[in-house]
Amino acid sequence: MQVHLKSIMNTLTRRQFLRLAGAMGGASLFAGCHLFAGDAIVPEYIQGAPGPDALENLVGVRNVYSVCALCPGNCGIRCRVAQGILVKIGGSPFHPAATPTPLPHDTPLAEALNFGGSICAEGGAGIQTLYDPFRIIKPLKRVGKRGSGKWMAVSWDQAIAEIVEGGHLFGEGPVPGLKSLRGSPNALQFLLGRADWGGAVFVKRWVQAFDAAALARTEEVHRQELAAMAGDAVFGDGAGQLDAAYDRAGCVISFGDAPLDSGVPLVATARRIADARAKAPSFLWAVADPRLSTSASKSDLWAPVIPGKDRELALGIMRSFMDRHAELLMAPREDFENLVAGNSTAFYAQACGLPVEIVDRLADFLAHGGPSSAVIPGRPIYEQPDGLATARTILMLNVMVGARPGVGGLAKTSSPFFARAEKELLGDMAAAQHTGVQEPQAIIVWQADPVYQNPEAALQRLEDTRRTPLLVVIEREMTETAALADYVLPDTTYLERWDICQSPPAVTFPGFGVRAPVVGAVHTRNNDYLPIFPETKIAEDILGLLGAKLGLEGFHPDAQGRIKNAWSWFHDELSALWRAMQQEGGVLGKAPLDASRVIERGGFFAADARRQPPAPTRKGSLSDVPSVSRAPSVSGVPGEDLILVAYTLPFYRSSRSVIQSWLLEVMPENRLLMNTDDARRRGISQGERIRIKAVNGAFSGECRVHVVPGIRPGVAALARGFGHSQFGAAGLAIDSKSVAADKTRGKGVNVDALLAKSGLIKVLVAKA
Repeated sequence: MQVHLKSIMNTLTRRQFLRLAGAMGGASLFAGCHLFAGDAIVPEYIQGAPGPDALENLVGVRNVYSVCALCPGNCGIRCRVAQGILVKIGGSPFHPAATPTPLPHDTPLAEALNFGGSICAEGGAGIQTLYDPFRIIKPLKRVGKRGSGKWMAVSWDQAIAEIVEGGHLFGEGPVPGLKSLRGSPNALQFLLGRADWGGAVFVKRWVQAFDAAALARTEEVHRQELAAMAGDAVFGDGAGQLDAAYDRAGCVISFGDAPLDSGVPLVATARRIADARAKAPSFLWAVADPRLSTSASKSDLWAPVIPGKDRELALGIMRSFMDRHAELLMAPREDFENLVAGNSTAFYAQACGLPVEIVDRLADFLAHGGPSSAVIPGRPIYEQPDGLATARTILMLNVMVGARPGVGGLAKTSSPFFARAEKELLGDMAAAQHTGVQEPQAIIVWQADPVYQNPEAALQRLEDTRRTPLLVVIEREMTETAALADYVLPDTTYLERWDICQSPPAVTFPGFGVRAPVVGAVHTRNNDYLPIFPETKIAEDILGLLGAKLGLEGFHPDAQGRIKNAWSWFHDELSALWRAMQQEGGVLGKAPLDASRVIERGGFFAADARRQPPAPTRKGSLSDVPSVSRAPSVSGVPGEDLILVAYTLPFYRSSRSVIQSWLLEVMPENRLLMNTDDARRRGISQGERIRIKAVNGAFSGECRVHVVPGIRPGVAALARGFGHSQFGAAGLAIDSKSVAADKTRGKGVNVDALLAKSGLIKVLVAKA
């Protein structure tokens, strides 16, 4: 390809070359672009960009608006499609997560091309999700032992029939089908990961229809639920998950958070922080984190707290504030006196490993910000053993100075209508969805990879066919969990589906994003989606096939008003959500739903809701929260072992980032961050290969070291998302044809596996 292009460059005009390169770049993505490419080869991967930026007015180029799905930010995207091939992903000018001044909803699409939006590096690289050479494009059935990597491609009819009917499927004895499990206790578990609102509500509807089925969620979703629980516990029901409103905050204290590195949404958060720094010289920002992140380096104060001692720091700030700024208290003093339990600022400063002066300065920051303060617990807080209690204590600092959700420095979600729409769609059974089962006979997995996130716990259950006789995974790549499945049913990507997306708390515009297929086609008669790989299907359509075969209520082929396909359910959800927004009042009035207009613009957002009335006032004190954390006893004093923490990179935000080679070119593997003194003490030099071993001996791994002064002594840190054993990092065989591994996808250490049990662990580090 490179030689051919070089030979013809001199005979083409620049415009002709751009057109040719754009078309060939996109077309080349299909070369070897699946798991059926031949014997013992690594499928051809994308080299560089798929082509130059196609002009909006270029003949044959379509601009399709949708929503990214590569992190919880749910940013609006504008996708440029040339001759059916996706050539670029950019930000949408209609979506408030992609631009601070979104276009009015009635802006003509032709005019919208004169405006742009922003997208992060991972969002722009999402094109490689669509054209990943290791995508699964046909239903697979294992032919060897579970996890052996041996598969056969089967038809959809065969896969659905065997999953439903069961039988002697693998030469290992009878396997129960889903039909035989209906009505049986502990029968079926549906494990659902970070699905967006539309897909999640569909799964709940499907689980409703299957008697004795239970819905389980992943740790990532559990963390989001904990954040909402913490907000509700402190500020009252309806407060939910909170974030900082940087554009109007006088003071922000980020606990365990690095919003410039891993904010949700990333670009919008970074823009708001930069604007706050530029426009409000009095704005103060502090970061409490053992690692000197980009956020900490740009803040006014870095507090390198001992990992797991964030609650002690929060209590120290309370004590200092009451001692030195009592006149500014905006809540009953006894609430906070009960929490600090008579201890001094010095007591808590020593417990969290910081000088008293830093704790006092943080209290001064709160006094400066007053009701315009925002004190926010980040993801690492909720990963601690007592994360909910710690988060509630941290949020109480807002109460101390009178900060409330929706006003001052605290932002809150502006989408309460989602709950009303869900209730309409699911009816009275909507509240019974989170029941779990300990030993299900069958498990269906979608949007989740428990074997990567917590291998020790997941492998114990999923490797053993006696404990889990039937494992079905709906997936687009061979994940660590899919590698153990009995059947892998090929899902489409987020660029090939309909969905309705709720925005994170930082997006204060009431509304919703809409995801629509960017490539492929839609059948004009029945609205069935026709993907670029014909035997892949939208997950809702896969579950619809299973539901029809099982005769589930609402899915039976002969039932009146049945859910016909993914489009019909999506349209029902869109209609329900529109009615719910109308019932909220003041946003839509009586305007009828124009579904085409909403879909064409990637959603609907009304005016900014930052000045809406605050959430209900808080329920009361935190008398049930202990004043001492249950985190591992660590002194923070350098010794033989180090406390390991995890962090998120701005350009590598999920475990699925490994399929995007453009991002791997930036950082092919994660490196262990270690303090300069800790490395010198162990005789470790910059860039050396080192071995990490958990003190309890449960896990070990190798990577290179990055020696920096900007991390607390006695602490080491690893970036998330590396150290895969699948996603193309391991070879496999399909229909006796081998597909070789791409070893670049398996580099680094899986820090989630290390921290799965407690969120904090001690490790030994030595030269490899």
